[in-house]
Amino acid sequence: MNDDHPLSPTTAGHTGRAIYLDQETVAELLTGFDIKHAVDDDGDVLAYWDDVRVYFMFREEGEERVFSVRTFYDRRYEADDRRRLLSAVDDWNRRTLWPKVHTHTFEDGTLSCVGEIFLYAGFGVTRDHIEHSLKRWIGACLDVDEMLQEKLGPGTPGTC
Repeated sequence: MNDDHPLSPTTAGHTGRAIYLDQETVAELLTGFDIKHAVDDDGDVLAYWDDVRVYFMFREEGEERVFSVRTFYDRRYEADDRRRLLSAVDDWNRRTLWPKVHTHTFEDGTLSCVGEIFLYAGFGVTRDHIEHSLKRWIGACLDVDEMLQEKLGPGTPGTC
């Protein structure tokens, strides 16, 4: 590929070196965003709002390393709402890049939603890139909660 090709690698706009993305960096960024957060028993960072918990996790297998942003929506919907919930989630997934949302059915038949975003982090990321991405991802995760309330109402508070 020659340098004039539109898919040629470029350093234009590159503002930093790649960093090793870890929980400490995620927590530092959340603090900078003024987002309340904690570390769970597994060592994963989580940010939380009234009905939304966002976990920031790393999974490694050999040299493969994936950063996962997983959102649990702590609203439960009745089994009778399944069709409307699936329709809302399907519409969201079709219209947006992330998070990709799926439903979870509890033993009592009630339903909730989980959103997921993944980033391959094996080669590192620039700080600017992860800062910008986290802001966008967190905003989108909260947008899902608003969408669910608009389309299905508040549901019943619960914990996933």
